[in-house]
Amino acid sequence: MGMVRNLNSTIGACLLAALIPGCKSSSTTECFDPGNKDPGCRIFGTATATGADALPNPIVAPSPPPAAPGAPTPSTTSPSPPATPTVGAKDTTLPVVGSGIVFSGLTATSVTLSWGAASDDGTPAADLQYKVLKAPSLDIINNPNLVTVVQDWTKNLTTATAMALTTGVPEYFAVIVRDVAGNVALYSPKSATPVDAVAPVVGSPLVFSAVTTTEMTLTWGAASDDVTSPAQLAYKVACVDGSGSPGVLLDWSANTTTITARGLSPQTTYTCTVSVRDGAANQATYPSGQQATATPAHPTITVTAPNGGEFYYEGTARPISWTSTDLADTAPLKIEYTTNGGTSWTTIIDPTANSGSYPWTPNIGFVRTVKVRVSLVSDPTVFGQSQAVFTINGFE
Repeated sequence: MGMVRNLNSTIGACLLAALIPGCKSSSTTECFDPGNKDPGCRIFGTATATGADALPNPIVAPSPPPAAPGAPTPSTTSPSPPATPTVGAKDTTLPVVGSGIVFSGLTATSVTLSWGAASDDGTPAADLQYKVLKAPSLDIINNPNLVTVVQDWTKNLTTATAMALTTGVPEYFAVIVRDVAGNVALYSPKSATPVDAVAPVVGSPLVFSAVTTTEMTLTWGAASDDVTSPAQLAYKVACVDGSGSPGVLLDWSANTTTITARGLSPQTTYTCTVSVRDGAANQATYPSGQQATATPAHPTITVTAPNGGEFYYEGTARPISWTSTDLADTAPLKIEYTTNGGTSWTTIIDPTANSGSYPWTPNIGFVRTVKVRVSLVSDPTVFGQSQAVFTINGFE
């Protein structure tokens, strides 16, 4: 909500005095008119009509001349002189203000004022006129040259809307009521501070791309706001699996509409949420999205030589060759041989890089039932071996 403050009405005399030509204020509770130019100059009934607007003196009949000595005393029952015509008095009674100013519809740039209708002893309520003023400070609202007219004199007005206000900057408002005789009265001024209470509007929904076993890219459309610029809107992104991990991936970063989530678990579904926040901390949330990471591919190793039927010789280097899928060239491998159909295996080298070939010089004598095996050191279930036995002869 905005800040609303009720101000002391002692500024009323200065304000009203400034609004009445020729009227000067001698204090905060009354004004006077030294030149008798404006008999209507009065605040709270402290001034009276003067000059030409004052009531004329009553007409007085002249006294009869004194009677001569011995003359009879004039009758005291002679007719009275004609009655003095009644002169109508000017309306000097101020209107009575209604209930005070109330603010509603406060936004970042506008506010609506409402007040109770005034009453007057000589002017019907429908003919009373109202004027609404605003100023950035209480001192300025006393200066008619610096105030801004929100609504000029309008009959039967009890509400007005002030526009083009500045967010977070207080404005001071005054309402004046005037009757047909020009008497004016002031509603107690109040202040209101416009606030941004409107949440941003989210952009296009969350989209996932470049999904791997441990990573995914999240992209969303930029949000908009009635006060905060797009470049100043901040975003927060969180992705969680069933256990609540990994959590926040982006923590209120301005002008960001894409991130890459890393360190995720393979073959796992994540629920991701994007939130946006404006400069007044109003927040909005994009519809959440779900995405599963990729299922990891199962590496393979295939021995291509010796693969059955070959003849290797003692003391002569011959290559052990293989192919692989989904394995890095640097993946550590182990190479072994068996002479008993796989009941036991003897290590040739551990480890060696996944280069696809290793030169082996046999030194095991004459054997007809040899096989070789190439396996992944980190996962021995990933391996390849000779499809059939080969022979190692004596020296070539």
